[in-house]
Amino acid sequence: MIRDYISGAYIDDKTLDILEDSVQFMTQVIAITKDKNFYNLCGNKVKSDFNFVKFMIDEFKNDKEYLSLVADNFIAQSNNEIEKMDIILDMCGLIDDKEDFNYIKYCTQAYAFYSEKKLEIEICKQSNIEDKSLIGEGFIFVIEDYSSSLLIKDYFAKRLLFDIFEEYDIDLEKYLHQRYSSFEKVESKGMNNFLIEFVKQYDSVLASYLMIRPYLLNEYRKEMLRIKNNWRSYQKRVLEDKYDLLFETVSKYIDDYCLDISYGTMDIIMYFAKVYNVEAELKEFLGFEEELYNEMNDSYIDLEKMDVYSLKHFNLLRNMIKRILSQRVIEEPDVYNSSNNLIKINIKR
Repeated sequence: MIRDYISGAYIDDKTLDILEDSVQFMTQVIAITKDKNFYNLCGNKVKSDFNFVKFMIDEFKNDKEYLSLVADNFIAQSNNEIEKMDIILDMCGLIDDKEDFNYIKYCTQAYAFYSEKKLEIEICKQSNIEDKSLIGEGFIFVIEDYSSSLLIKDYFAKRLLFDIFEEYDIDLEKYLHQRYSSFEKVESKGMNNFLIEFVKQYDSVLASYLMIRPYLLNEYRKEMLRIKNNWRSYQKRVLEDKYDLLFETVSKYIDDYCLDISYGTMDIIMYFAKVYNVEAELKEFLGFEEELYNEMNDSYIDLEKMDVYSLKHFNLLRNMIKRILSQRVIEEPDVYNSSNNLIKINIKR
C-alpha cells in the first residue's frame, strides 16, 4: 500500500482518507521518500500528533523555515501544554541565528511558559512557608510536572540557575575573589563541585539534577575559566581601587571633621600599613622603591600626645582603614561620625 501511495496508483477516497489520517502510515511514507511535501497531504490527526512532529523535526532539521510551519501548526492545534513546550524548545535549539524572527518567537513563547510556571512556584512557596527549604527555587515542581520531557527540565534548570545569579545579585568573579585567595583553590575543589555546592544553597533538587546533567553548567565553567585567566589583573584592579578608596576616604574624613592634627593623609596610611602588615601592597600601589618609601615613611605618630578629640577620630579612622584593607573586593564603606551614626560617603571611583 505504501508503494502504491507513493507512486500515485489509484486508491479509493475512503481508503485514502484513512491512510492520510494514520500517523504510522504517513511517517513511513515520509521516511522512505524523504519528501517533506507529503506533510501537506496529512490529516489534522497526523499534523497534531506529537511524535510525528518530533519525527519531522529530526528528519528535516536543515529546513528550518519549513519546520517552523510544521511546529506552528502543531502549537496552534494541540491542547497539551507539555508537548507544545517541548516542540517550542526543540525549535529554539534548532535555529542558530539568534536574530532570526522564528528564533525570537519561540524563545519568547518558551519564556512566557517559564514565567507562568515561576509565578505558580512563587505562590506555592508563599503558602508553604514551613517547607521553603525543601522547595528552594521550585525545581522540585518541575521534576514532578515535566518528568516526561528532558528538554523542559533542562530549560527550567538553566533558567532557574540564571535567576539565582540575577535575583540574588551575584557577580561570580567577585564571589570567587571574596572566598578564595587563588584560583588553584577553586580548581582543587573542582569547578563542577563548586557550582553544584553553590546551587545547593538555594535549591538542593536543582543541585542534584545538575550533578547528573553537568553539560548545563558549561557556560558557567567557561566564565570561571575567564575569571581564572584574569585572576591577577582583577587583583591588581582591586589593589588600585582599594588604595584609591583608602586615600580618598581618609582625606575626606579629615576635611569633613576639620581635624586639626599634624599628620597628613599619607602619614596616617603609612602608619596603618605598618600596623596591619600591608606595606608591600602600599609600595606596589605607590610604585615606590624601598629607599624612597622609607624616606617618606619617617613620620612617627605618637598617640600619647594626641588630645582626646583627635584620638577619638584617629580610632574611628583606624576602624575604617582596617575594613578597607581587609577587603578582597571593594565595597563602599560606611563611616561613623562622632555620634556613632552611619554616614554614607559618596566616593567617585
